[in-house]
Amino acid sequence: DGKRALIVGGGFIGCEVAEFLAEKDIEVTIIEKLKELCQDMEPSSRKLLLLRLFEKNVTAHTSADIVKVEKGVTWFRNGDNELNSLPFDKIIISVGYSPNDGLFRAIEASRPASIEVHQIGDCKVPQGIYQAIHDGNMIGRII
Repeated sequence: DGKRALIVGGGFIGCEVAEFLAEKDIEVTIIEKLKELCQDMEPSSRKLLLLRLFEKNVTAHTSADIVKVEKGVTWFRNGDNELNSLPFDKIIISVGYSPNDGLFRAIEASRPASIEVHQIGDCKVPQGIYQAIHDGNMIGRII
């Protein structure tokens, strides 16, 4: 029926996807390797997002490692090392991310020496909006 979604990864992107799907009346479960969800968010936004996930009945398994994924079922170990199974209709992988610095590299390679180019935000290191704003502020003060 397509109404059960499994999200692998409980960082801010995985949790925002979970919220979006829950708003569409999809039963959402998050499996996260770390002890807590949204550790990559600034505290006040994190608290509000976690509250909204709770209100939308999103289930989360933290300190969990996926052992196996079969057709429509995933097997994972929780923090107590218990083996659990979880059925799903959709699976969303939201783990890890890397800088998107292709444009920066292209400009850096072809620019005249007199032109400065600075890396900020996800182009430098994916860290979230707070860090991107901070980086932009710092570069703005320099130039």
